[in-house]
Amino acid sequence: DERLQMEIDELLNSFTLLSGEDKKGESQIPVGGKIGKEKLNSVAVLVMVDLRSDKPSEKTTVLTNELQNMLTKTGKFECLDRRNIDKTLGEQAFQQSGMISGDSAVRLGKLVGAKYLISSNLGQIGETSVIYIQITEVESGKIIKTASSRCTRCNDDMLFNTISNLVSKLIF
Repeated sequence: DERLQMEIDELLNSFTLLSGEDKKGESQIPVGGKIGKEKLNSVAVLVMVDLRSDKPSEKTTVLTNELQNMLTKTGKFECLDRRNIDKTLGEQAFQQSGMISGDSAVRLGKLVGAKYLISSNLGQIGETSVIYIQITEVESGKIIKTASSRCTRCNDDMLFNTISNLVSKLIF
């Protein structure tokens, strides 16, 4: 099981990111996932979805808070206030289940003023929990980075550690 996890981690770390310049001439996330000293402009962190119920739960809300906290602590992200994002989601009748689609990402991102959306979900198969996170560029609707991690018979502390590990994968 540990060997399989290492193979999955290697595969996830092998993804190549998109690069380029936006209309203002600011760099997007550079190739290889290194953000360096650059800051992502506005990042909207959506509430994590619990795939068992296909909607956010108390646990996924707490994990989302941890994700946003960890992203902010890196000094590389400017996270938008999730209460405003959640209000916009409700007012605009965006579907809160699963990962957000490219078209929805563009529409939501523009409404809340975000350059990137970070969405995530928590799934469970038997005794194995999986957290999946993706970064979607608002302008193009393209998924530019993903990361996931599995944990067998994990407790809440292990899920928090998983969030920390995933943030490291996303930014380095």
